[in-house]
Amino acid sequence: MSNFLVWMKNEHPLISIFCAHHKHPFSQLDRGMVLFTTLCWSFMWSAVFETLIPENDAGNEIAKSIIIGLITAVYEVFLVFLVSCGWAQKCNKLVRCIVAVIGYSILCQLMCYSIFFVVVGVFVIVNNKLGADFATIWWSGEILSFGFWFVINIPMFIFRFESDKEKFQEEYPGLLNIDG
Repeated sequence: MSNFLVWMKNEHPLISIFCAHHKHPFSQLDRGMVLFTTLCWSFMWSAVFETLIPENDAGNEIAKSIIIGLITAVYEVFLVFLVSCGWAQKCNKLVRCIVAVIGYSILCQLMCYSIFFVVVGVFVIVNNKLGADFATIWWSGEILSFGFWFVINIPMFIFRFESDKEKFQEEYPGLLNIDG
């Protein structure tokens, strides 16, 4: 269980901003930028779904929140994988360095796109006079995405934790005793 808690503190999109190990290669700034980008992403999609499915019964509101949560959780996992360059971690240092620069460039571009996401969302909200229902869908969808993160990532923890731990301890010997 302690392995899972350490892993979660270093990987969860919200918890890791505050609890990740200070020497983790994915910094708090990176994590904050990813969180900002996903908040903007879900903001835009919440406005779009509230406009496309305007009925205000509870079933539709719950369904919209679940859809927003799923879309946001998948987007966040993809974004972290893309930006952290997880696919290049087994390459030599030069390739990892080049890929890291590309990853940060992508993150900076996505930060700019986030402004676009907010502008689109605000445009949709203002033109359709959306209010409290929109805000409820946005925040409940975002909260659900933090929960869906577990559904998406627990299988990865089960199948990859031991090999990831070995790689980390090989690259940073004696830095962190993960087992307690």
